[in-house]
Amino acid sequence: MTVSTIQIPSYKLLNQYFLKHVRSFGTVDDRVKAHFDLKIRHTYNVVRNVQKIVEREGLDEKTMTLSRIIALFHDIGRFRQFMDYGTFDDSISLNHAELSVRLLHDEGIDLLIPAAEMAIIIPSIIQHNIPCIIETRNKSIMLYSKLLRDADKIDIWKIQTETDVVFTIRSFETIDHYEIPDEIYQCFLEERIVTVEHARSLNDFRLLRLSWIYDMNFPTTYDMLNQKDYAALILAKIPASDRLDEIAGIIRRHMHLRARR
Repeated sequence: MTVSTIQIPSYKLLNQYFLKHVRSFGTVDDRVKAHFDLKIRHTYNVVRNVQKIVEREGLDEKTMTLSRIIALFHDIGRFRQFMDYGTFDDSISLNHAELSVRLLHDEGIDLLIPAAEMAIIIPSIIQHNIPCIIETRNKSIMLYSKLLRDADKIDIWKIQTETDVVFTIRSFETIDHYEIPDEIYQCFLEERIVTVEHARSLNDFRLLRLSWIYDMNFPTTYDMLNQKDYAALILAKIPASDRLDEIAGIIRRHMHLRARR
């Protein structure tokens, strides 16, 4: 029986493949470049976030290596998606996580990585683009899926504090008067995430992302978010109301209880 001798490549080498893929699109106009730059920054922020989570949670070196690789490639499909469809909105284009996985094969990157690790990388990338994680008996897939989802959410919250762009790049009219819909309000009262079918406005999407507090997995994640006070910065963009004050209190208490500190 032949035993595979393939070793996990270095992050540095795989990063070269990532950058080669991005540059393969050639010269792009300013609009495309701005969107590409957003995704490049997001990718590296997610890599840094997952590294911090692994370190602070006391996980081992192999977990560090594989989680950084998964983070590096989790959104590689975004560049092809934008070139083909002119949007990052999966609902009017395609599932960018599935495209990311397909590109790992098309670009031959999967041949560089041992099959056992690819069997973890693929479902972990797929899992980051669904409302709730799918439970599996494979503890490794569960671990890496949770690490990626948390690291990804931290940067999405950061993006939300810096710009009014919705992460799916949908365009909504910003209005001064806003009433929090009953179904979104109820989700916070019942400690449930807000799903996309309930989000019809920019402020709905802000609350949708804040509801991710119910789908985070590590105390370090809450520590990192609390340190930057991202929740308060996002809430400040939503028109004031009694319901918003109540939701703000729910968020603050929930995050405090689940943080390490």
